This record gives sequence, structure tokens and C-alpha cells, in this order.
Amino acid sequence: MNKDGFISIIKEELEIEEVEFNSLTRFDSLESWDSMSRLILISLVDENFQIQLKDSDFQILLTFNDLVKRIGEDRFESMETQEDTL
Repeated sequence: MNKDGFISIIKEELEIEEVEFNSLTRFDSLESWDSMSRLILISLVDENFQIQLKDSDFQILLTFNDLVKRIGEDRFESMETQEDTL
């Protein structure tokens, strides 16, 4: 999965309108952002990257770019490489 694919999953799961979200959008600026949204995002990260986040992590994980840095850029790149070989 690449970053764009993960953004698409986040948009779908959090029911975010296309124009509302990009990699620099602050999560807390989204109309639908609440404790349930954080739990969904925590679950998505765990499911896709096997990284366990806590609700309190979103005090410093403010944007998708922050989330990518926490997950690790290389995790996305290595996953892209694996997808290309399939």
C-alpha cells in the first residue's frame, strides 16, 4: 500500500469528503473528528502496519504527514516494492 492508498482508506473509513482531506490537513479540523474517529484510525494503523497507537498519541500526530512519520516512510516504500513484485 502506498500513501495515497492509505489516505483513500482513511477517507472511506472516516467518511471524509474528498475536498476535506490531504496530507497536511489537521485531523482535529475535520468535522467528523472525534474519539470514535481516533479509534478507527488507531485500528487502521494496527491492521495495516502492526503499530499500536494510543488515543493520546494524537496530541502530537496532528496530520497525515505526522502519522506517516510515526509509521515510518520506509514502511510505505517497502510495501510499494512488495506490491510491484506481485
